[in-house]
Amino acid sequence: MVKAKKVYFFPCAGYGLATIRLRVQNIVNNFPEDMEFKVFLPTGVINYHTRLFNLFFADILVFTKTSDPVTFLFVLMAKLLRKKVVYDTCDNYFVRRMPKSTYSFLERLKQAYMVSAARLIARCADLVMVEPSLGKIARRFNKNIIIYNDNINISKYVKKQDYNISNIAGRVTIGWVGNARGPHYFNLLLLLPIFKKLANEFKIKFMFIGAVNSSKLYDKFNAIKGLEVKFITNFNWEDTKALSKLMSNFDIAVAPVEDKDYNKDKGLFKVMEYLAVGLPAIVSLVGTNKNYIKHGTNGFLVKTEDEWIKAFRMLIRSKSLRRYMGNNARKDVEKNYASEQEAKRFVEQIKKF
Repeated sequence: MVKAKKVYFFPCAGYGLATIRLRVQNIVNNFPEDMEFKVFLPTGVINYHTRLFNLFFADILVFTKTSDPVTFLFVLMAKLLRKKVVYDTCDNYFVRRMPKSTYSFLERLKQAYMVSAARLIARCADLVMVEPSLGKIARRFNKNIIIYNDNINISKYVKKQDYNISNIAGRVTIGWVGNARGPHYFNLLLLLPIFKKLANEFKIKFMFIGAVNSSKLYDKFNAIKGLEVKFITNFNWEDTKALSKLMSNFDIAVAPVEDKDYNKDKGLFKVMEYLAVGLPAIVSLVGTNKNYIKHGTNGFLVKTEDEWIKAFRMLIRSKSLRRYMGNNARKDVEKNYASEQEAKRFVEQIKKF
């Protein structure tokens, strides 16, 4: 009897990060019975690295968005032990640049060693899995590339049904889901001047799922006069159906992204989740988000503050527009992204090891 291969996953974060939900979680949900798997989610700074000692018990190791010198040393150890290594990233860690005007010296230094580690891990890996937009640059570091196209397990997402204003006080609920650390913190700051203006015209509420106890962020949004704010920090991210039901309380979903060089190859997987729930979304026209949003059909793509406000006004004032875009959003995901084939293709690839 052939011994089942053991595949261990080491993601950079927990399921609170949409990338991990839509890549790691989607893949393991399609694992065949003749392969074993375990997912080692990080639970703290120390555990982030000590969990890697589990590599001794696996045949195949999958590192998702992990790029740091310590992980690289464990990858070297894995190669010496003749383990197979897969490096999975949907971000351009290979050349990302952080501007001096936005990030401190220490943050830019950290990013520099992340870039170096990503390149070294990619060179050592037996397989590198990337987004279509990263295929060309990833091949500079490893010729054995697999392109992982965007997909989502649509059965896990409950569609929004009622497009009336969901708040009993008549406030329009604007929602965001994700991890507010790092670049997303600065992305969210883009909403501050927009919300200040909207709060003078409409009764609005900002519902923030995944605030990670950021007091600075709380203070900035709570300071906006007339804006009701709800931060949800504790949530079981592995329960996708419960998450989608919570998201269905949004009347409008948002995904602001800074227009910076390091975001040009980046898409937000949360946008795909918004569409799967049937939410009309307003999304920054940055990176690969244009692949998900059909402007005016399943959401709005915006660049300027005036475009943000115009899109909000249209959706706030029209229940029929919210319903039209929400229904189109769900249909678009069902047609173009609701596929298990990508996950199965990855499994077939590592079976060849």
